[in-house]
Amino acid sequence: MNVMLPRVVWARALERVSAAGPSRNTLSALRCIAVEASEGVVRSRASSLSLHMRARTKPIRVDREGGIALPENILRPLVQSLNGDTITLDVDQERLVATLTCLGKEYRIHGLPATELPQMPVPSGDDVLSFQVGCAVLERVIGDAAAFAARDETMPTICSVYFDATSNERVNVVGFNRHRLSVTGMDTEVTATGETRSAILPRDHAEKIARALPSGDVLATVAITRKLMGVTIPDLEVASALTEGEYPGYAAFVERARKGVVARVKVNRRDLLEAVERLLILSDKENSTLRKVSLRADAGGSGLTVSRSVPEVGNAEEVVPAEADERVAVSCSGVYLKDALVGLAGDDLELQFARMADGMPPIVLIEAGSRFISIAPMEDSGE
Repeated sequence: MNVMLPRVVWARALERVSAAGPSRNTLSALRCIAVEASEGVVRSRASSLSLHMRARTKPIRVDREGGIALPENILRPLVQSLNGDTITLDVDQERLVATLTCLGKEYRIHGLPATELPQMPVPSGDDVLSFQVGCAVLERVIGDAAAFAARDETMPTICSVYFDATSNERVNVVGFNRHRLSVTGMDTEVTATGETRSAILPRDHAEKIARALPSGDVLATVAITRKLMGVTIPDLEVASALTEGEYPGYAAFVERARKGVVARVKVNRRDLLEAVERLLILSDKENSTLRKVSLRADAGGSGLTVSRSVPEVGNAEEVVPAEADERVAVSCSGVYLKDALVGLAGDDLELQFARMADGMPPIVLIEAGSRFISIAPMEDSGE
């Protein structure tokens, strides 16, 4: 193989696909990026067996086709650190040695056959669900859901981002960790050739896919089968294995919550966010994961009282201008509330409080645009 590539463009391709490689693996091939030239295109791909990425780079010229797998921890930083505009990659296919030349400097790297890296799987067959959406939108909704998903890998079905395409005109992207829920809708035309209507995408895979997506209006095609999810844009292909199992029935919960609303409070999102951030400064090192805050408002009153108390540390209280239609008082995770407020656009916000059962404190609901958020209440005793 002998090709000349635009260095900056290729460096970006290597950076994107490197996310698919495992952080630790004893298989030498999985620690490599395969570089292959064919049909006038150079493809760089990496794999962890369950997550695969392949990026396309248009070369300046291709003198000889071929391929090689080179160590990611050498190839990627080397290409990024060079200063020239172009880089030449020449591969001795028999000796499996790659020579990289840039501004007269030569670097020789020993590699493996490109075929030792797993091939890129493609969602196909008689049961495929597909839709198209802008990359910026897809990145945002994945980020919304991943932030709310569980972190405990012993619960794989909720340590995930859930795609629900029950509707032919909308895809809901969901994150849930037993104490908070995020549902963001994407309006798009869904095509289904079989029974598959959903996908449970591992959270770490979802986060890596979101980071690899470009900004702007580039259109992404998403294809889902029972075991695989693929995302394709003009210069990048991604395929991820899916988590098997049954995702919690979030839709019924959302319907119950909407019917159970007992109070609404209109407040400026930015003002509330800044108050919560200041209150969260009060923390002890031993119990600072959820950091409870209390919310209180009276019907017809002019403010929402936000307070926090930490034994042997201190307490604080702020009143944020707000309008409430009923009296409400509830405590919830300040961290979860902050995460919700940060992820919203605009400053006009309505907090809703829904009682899911008699005698139980209400949950906090936020509905803004196409997004639904719920945060479970916390007991008033202790942190």
